[in-house]
Amino acid sequence: MNFVTRGIRNAFRNTVRTSAIVVILGLSLGLSLAMLVAHQAVTDRISSVKASVGNTITVAPAGFSGFSQVNNALTTSQLDKLKTLPYVTAVSENLTDRLPTTGSSTPSFGGRGEGTANTSGSTTSLTSPVTLNANSGGAVGGPRLFVGGGGTLPANFTPPVSFLGTTTPNQVNGTTLTMASGQSIDGGKDSNDALISSSMASKNNLKVGSTFTAYNMTLTVAGIFSSSNQADNNNVIVSLPAEQRLSGQSGDVTNGIVTVDSLDNLSSTTSAVKSSLGSLADVTSAQDQANQTVEPLSSVKNISLYSLIGAVIAGAVIILMVMIMIE
Repeated sequence: MNFVTRGIRNAFRNTVRTSAIVVILGLSLGLSLAMLVAHQAVTDRISSVKASVGNTITVAPAGFSGFSQVNNALTTSQLDKLKTLPYVTAVSENLTDRLPTTGSSTPSFGGRGEGTANTSGSTTSLTSPVTLNANSGGAVGGPRLFVGGGGTLPANFTPPVSFLGTTTPNQVNGTTLTMASGQSIDGGKDSNDALISSSMASKNNLKVGSTFTAYNMTLTVAGIFSSSNQADNNNVIVSLPAEQRLSGQSGDVTNGIVTVDSLDNLSSTTSAVKSSLGSLADVTSAQDQANQTVEPLSSVKNISLYSLIGAVIAGAVIILMVMIMIE
């Protein structure tokens, strides 16, 4: 008991010194705790970003171009092999096509027909919601439309409607769709159900349960999604098996999106995909862009770690000095 009493008297022998030590030690411990929490939070955030940003690989037929009249094609069986690769969490398979509106004239491009991506020669009853800007182009004058080959647009021309067959109908061009009404569809089920945009529905006076024609077949609107992007608004989304059947491209895909579990495994998985498909496909990833996204977070992580180490060292030094002064 005398030992405790003597220690307390010694500690408060110099009130200013003791108060300063307590305050500094408290700040050191508080900073250590704060930096520990910050370091863990940033580490968790980096893991989340690596699993959701820039961790995709695009697979397209070798030499593919959306403006060619003849293209190579990949097949579902070729892309199915990618699902078994290490670190691959999902493979999205897509098939695209464009159909002119029934009764819309085909423009002439230097004496040629449109000839781009309409693989079946079919039409659709839908009218595209895309607005062509044919107003005068400022001081230079003239229309603001660009027609390749110096062609002209007929008076009753409307833009073709894009059809997307996909195994992941909830996502378009990397963007998750927001359903305004109805429900999504099963990307692996062959059915005549379709998703259309709110703009497409408004343009064609359609609602959930309404029907329209495409490929000489009747399709039903299962859901309506909202989008502020005109390119997305012009998409009609169906399941991949349905698009393959409707367009007469059984087993074909236009491109695939491979999702990797983490950015850390993106480089090795990209190499594995290239090795699996060989010269059949062009394989690209956003490795550099993804690294730039994670780099600022990594800097914050390092700063929090160094601050944590500094705070712990400061606390240890203070405790050592207290022990020396007590002696």
